Amino acid sequence: MLDISGNIMWIKARQGLSAICLMGLLTACADDHLTNNIRAESVVRDGKKTTTPKINSIIRVAQATAARGDWAIAVSLYRRAIKLRPKNFDAAYGLARALNKVGANVEALKAFQRAFKLKPKSVDAMRGLGNTLIMLDRPAAAIRHFERALNRMEDPRLYNGIAVAYDLTDDYKAAQAFYRVGLKTNPRSLSLRNNLGLSLMLSGDVEAANGELRKVVASPKASERHRLNLALGLVLAGDSKTAESVARFDLNNRAAQDQIAYFETIKSLADPTETRAAIRAHIRGDSQEFIKMRGPSKPRNYAVPAR
Repeated sequence: MLDISGNIMWIKARQGLSAICLMGLLTACADDHLTNNIRAESVVRDGKKTTTPKINSIIRVAQATAARGDWAIAVSLYRRAIKLRPKNFDAAYGLARALNKVGANVEALKAFQRAFKLKPKSVDAMRGLGNTLIMLDRPAAAIRHFERALNRMEDPRLYNGIAVAYDLTDDYKAAQAFYRVGLKTNPRSLSLRNNLGLSLMLSGDVEAANGELRKVVASPKASERHRLNLALGLVLAGDSKTAESVARFDLNNRAAQDQIAYFETIKSLADPTETRAAIRAHIRGDSQEFIKMRGPSKPRNYAVPAR
């Protein structure tokens, strides 16, 4: 879909529930496995000397755990840190990011709000709020946070985020303007260029969309999703033969033919609203759902800015 990381921000929400269910089990494992890596400090409470883990030590272990991709365990550790120091920004921000990764976006929003309250000038907290609001299908609210962040610094990820939010409110002109400004700051960003192409496609400018998507596909870092986006654009432009050759780069002959047949079904729709809904369904990855859809849909394939 649109890439808030690369293809409009798309979430692994279905995976999130399973991850949350496992979190309790992983917490116990984390405590046992990581105990030796967390230093303790002595404090006096009610006249008695007790030992508690050092907050900075817990956060360092949580960060290392997150870097390995053990996000559910990281959630447990960051929560432990917050319990010890409720006003610690690094713990609140780290928890928010980890919750995003396990698909717990409602909880992540609360954690980002806590982090933002602790450090109101943090661009990272503002960006996290914006990205999470997009994941929660609240793009208008996300725009305010991206605007605030851009007032403090220029960052391609911020331009990508605010552009995705505008796309999701159907303000394609504003979205495309922000994608282009972002590309001036980082001309090599596949995420920005891919999303610009998808935005142009949604707004009906298929020729311009294909021009951008061809540039994306020319990169050695282009993905299967990028190539399928171009294939859709080529079908919409009436070039199904080239589209099928693009699809065959990743798919076998039968799968490529089926994919192009689906894209041709999109092209055959007479109502522009139906066409946009079908394109959004492709962006989301829900090719079987587009017939039911009308107007804007929840994002899954715009990529969310990497954190």
